[in-house]
Amino acid sequence: MQADEQAEAPRRAKEAGNDAYRKSLLEEAVEHYTLGALLDPSDIAFLTNRAAAYLRMGKYEECVRDCDEAVKRGRELSSGSELIAKALSRKASALLELACCAADYAPAIGALKLSLAENYSEETLEKLNDAESVRKEVEEQERLDQEAANQCREEGNEFFRQKKYNEAAIQYTRAIKMNPKDPRAFSNRAQCHIHLGAFPQGLEDAEKCIELDPTFLKGYVRKAKVQFLMESYENALATYLEGLKCDPNNMEVLDGLRRCAACVKRSNAGDVEIEDLKYVDIDELKYFSGGGPNTVHQQRRSGVMTSECQCNTKDIDESSAERLYDAVKYTTDNMMLIQVPVLGTTKEFW
Repeated sequence: MQADEQAEAPRRAKEAGNDAYRKSLLEEAVEHYTLGALLDPSDIAFLTNRAAAYLRMGKYEECVRDCDEAVKRGRELSSGSELIAKALSRKASALLELACCAADYAPAIGALKLSLAENYSEETLEKLNDAESVRKEVEEQERLDQEAANQCREEGNEFFRQKKYNEAAIQYTRAIKMNPKDPRAFSNRAQCHIHLGAFPQGLEDAEKCIELDPTFLKGYVRKAKVQFLMESYENALATYLEGLKCDPNNMEVLDGLRRCAACVKRSNAGDVEIEDLKYVDIDELKYFSGGGPNTVHQQRRSGVMTSECQCNTKDIDESSAERLYDAVKYTTDNMMLIQVPVLGTTKEFW
């Protein structure tokens, strides 16, 4: 009797879920399918059904998650290929809803092809053909938009060269509307904002540029310039240090570091002393960062013997001291051949 009851409970949960689904009571359907999945983990229909409810609710990530779990569990349990194919097709439907650009169609198309391999269906084949057709249309539109965006960006560049910064910003804005994923337009518009004194807008564009492409050095340079002009010197210093990861020998970044370091030193004059960071030996910092000591040849090139160069950080706070370590680490690790006055120092290191 108890065994019969245990078998009956999942069936009732499924029926209740299906009834709620037909009545468009989707939240209620999800609750019943969730209960059924707990009562009978071997029946992946609970997952595919819940995925269908999530799909209608617009919860596409949850739909994809349930479909992936259904496929994984179905293969482990040797479930019917029709159920696995249904999960893959449903996943594709959710992915198509999430697609924002041509590249986003690839996972959905891949899922549909896998679904057809599991269990052939005319409906799935039609969905696949439609998805591939839409992807081609989107690719063509993206190509046209990119060409138009490039044209606007070039017009903006010409205005910028003429120092017509408002006109240039307008063209860059047009380029962004046509291709909002191109970091170059955001970088260029940020530079216009800097010249126009619109620092908050410049900072926003620079941050968007970095978000779109974390390896695009100009984004860090623009952001650091805005922060410097807003007298946020320590933040500017940190941004320049991030930029060094893109190009450790970039002269503009190194010059920015030098200027920020000088301003931070002045602004922090008289801050609380940090006893254990009063004197930091460059050689020791190289060992600390894993770089090893300079060779004699490198010391002669720089004209500064590292054993003679100590950084007096008694006038900087803890946050600045941490950035001092970062600055020294980057410069010593990459053997940069430029003099950069370090925070709180009376000497320059290379």
